[in-house]
Amino acid sequence: MFNDAIDARDEARMKEAKEKNKEETTKAVVDDNCNSEESGIILTTTPRVEGRVVTDYLGIVFGEVIEGADFFKDLSAGLSDFFGGRVNEYEKTLQKARHEAFAEMKDRAAKLGANAIIGINLEYEVLGANNGMLMVNVQGTAVKTMPINE
Repeated sequence: MFNDAIDARDEARMKEAKEKNKEETTKAVVDDNCNSEESGIILTTTPRVEGRVVTDYLGIVFGEVIEGADFFKDLSAGLSDFFGGRVNEYEKTLQKARHEAFAEMKDRAAKLGANAIIGINLEYEVLGANNGMLMVNVQGTAVKTMPINE
């Protein structure tokens, strides 16, 4: 009888932990920098969305952005390299390019009628004669999903 009470309490704790993990996972797939909540499209690097089932695969969607660096960013980066520290101008450029690439991918998925993009892969590449441009490429599979309980 004592063991049954412990088992029931442990089972309740495991269920609570699983629910909390599910909530955190759902929050984790939404990238705040890319305004997923505004677009209503769930973004995830995983092949499925916790608590949802894929009902339709709509195709692969992409977002590509090439952002050029300018003289002032290079000067700032050179000073940061010499004195140490973070290169804020390049970080801002990288964040802007990533945001635009995700927005482009989400727009393409929305046009297909998707409510989620799964299996997202994000790539960065340096281009140009003097490595003066940054390419951000993001791709994933646009899908329609619905909650498992429906």
